[in-house]
Amino acid sequence: MATHPGFRVGFDIGGTFTDFVLWDMQTDALHTYKTLTTPDDPTRAVIEGLDTLLEQVNANYSDLALAIHGTTLITNALIERKGARTALITTRGHRDVLEMAREMRYDIYDLLLVNPEPLVPRPLRLEVSARMDGQGREVRPVDEAELHELAALLDANPVEAWRSACCTRIATRRTSSRSRPSCALAAPRWCCRSP
Repeated sequence: MATHPGFRVGFDIGGTFTDFVLWDMQTDALHTYKTLTTPDDPTRAVIEGLDTLLEQVNANYSDLALAIHGTTLITNALIERKGARTALITTRGHRDVLEMAREMRYDIYDLLLVNPEPLVPRPLRLEVSARMDGQGREVRPVDEAELHELAALLDANPVEAWRSACCTRIATRRTSSRSRPSCALAAPRWCCRSP
């Protein structure tokens, strides 16, 4: 095996291929490798590529000083709309913000332009009455019964995930942090993480 911990590796997991570049910092040599991405478990392609490159230079994982990872898998999932079917819980009166999109147009002169469909379809954009002001003060408290109704709606629809995005959420975490346990009690199979 190599006697110096002087290799750096970068790898990018793409939709079709996973690409690798291994740099030997002692000799300044670059080694590359490309393998098919394994969409069901992208780590399989990563391990295969790293194993192959390290074998080529007679090194092992402990010889790696740095590993840098990049991916377009998330971007591809969004573009191809292959992500989880998701529901969005938002402040009452704001469910259509995704479609209005600040009323921006890609081409202001194209009167027939059709905007892309929002990632969350309108029937899966649910509203809550709870409201905070811009300073994070509660204007309308969280209604536990309303959260239980939302949880029942989530259970009745074939969705795989949900996310809350409430107005002035940035000022306080209280609304989402109160929603999480209530929804968890009402519909235990649902998981919500609103950092």
